[in-house]
Amino acid sequence: MKNFGDLMSCRILADGGILAFSRRISQADLLCIGSLFNHRPTKPHPWIWGSGMLTPDDPVLEDRKVFGVRGCLTRDVAGLPETTPLGDPGLLYTDRIRLPRARRHRWGVVSHFEDKRHPFIRELTEHDDTIAIDVCQEPRKVVSAINSCSHIFTTSLHGLIVADSLGIPACWGRPDAQSDTRDFKFNDYHTAYRTMACDQRRADLTRTANLRELKDLAASPEVYDVNRVKNDLRHSRKDLAKALVVHHGRTLTVRNVARKVGLTMWRGHV
Repeated sequence: MKNFGDLMSCRILADGGILAFSRRISQADLLCIGSLFNHRPTKPHPWIWGSGMLTPDDPVLEDRKVFGVRGCLTRDVAGLPETTPLGDPGLLYTDRIRLPRARRHRWGVVSHFEDKRHPFIRELTEHDDTIAIDVCQEPRKVVSAINSCSHIFTTSLHGLIVADSLGIPACWGRPDAQSDTRDFKFNDYHTAYRTMACDQRRADLTRTANLRELKDLAASPEVYDVNRVKNDLRHSRKDLAKALVVHHGRTLTVRNVARKVGLTMWRGHV
């Protein structure tokens, strides 16, 4: 099943001068947004920009060119240099979108598609002035819905990332007890920041029962910290585009989702 986070790569790459189209993973050369660091396309020597591992137990594949990863955990498990650029490219989706400033809803609930029918999620969305945000819509609609809210609760990583890019206080959690490995991507994402630890805004849903308690947890990284990560992402995207220019002009393909959908990317231009 597709979700909006999987579909953001084309727009974000295009904003950096890289034209991308959807294709299957078997044709991919570039792994982008998502927990895809250790997916292996059939083509040799894939490129990485902004992807991360799903768990620390993923096998580390050596034959790849890395322009950036999601966070320090992926970097360290993969044995990459400390100078490797960090950050989830999803932060850049809002760069060239004009959105109204008015917050029409007090809360938005962004649930991973596996969680949307959970009783806890349904209970949250029954409150007045609260909307359920469907992650299976196209990215612009999801981003607009998140932007309409004063606070966000999410079980989807990219719900949190979009809220951070817009400066909207957010918290996250899982409606059921999960293994720590499922939370690896949330922890990995937070390590790109200097002013926000993952557990600072994680809701323990076995004890957190209402929106008042969630509001106490909702927070955002400092604006300067988000802007720093965004700038690092823009620089690493520019490095990727420059590398494509000198890559003999051949067609590249991009993989940006974990559910057997890819992107074809033509050589970049700066």
